[in-house]
Amino acid sequence: MTAAAHLSPPTASWRIERRGKTIEAHFDGYLDADAGTESAAELERATKELREFRLIFDVGAMEGYDNEARRAWSRVMRLRRQHITSIVTIGASPIIRLGASLLGMLAGVVVEHRQNT
Repeated sequence: MTAAAHLSPPTASWRIERRGKTIEAHFDGYLDADAGTESAAELERATKELREFRLIFDVGAMEGYDNEARRAWSRVMRLRRQHITSIVTIGASPIIRLGASLLGMLAGVVVEHRQNT
């Protein structure tokens, strides 16, 4: 009997873009703990000076996320919740929609899910 190979999921690429009062978070692949922490910190930096902002998650190519990534994003969403006016997901799978809806609950915002832009 041979030992099973444990392969880590491929790491996601991500970017956070600020366009006025809109923040776009783009994710491809699997968001591991490090990428989740880095991207959440970037969201916090990008929104620090904004009194209010709209958050768009472009996640059509996202394959999933690590629990630590979810925790990092949950922390930032709780910190910034009073400033979030709306949350939209684009192209989210059912599991990603669930995660985004939970983040929306933390922010007190109903999440709108769209299949395309």
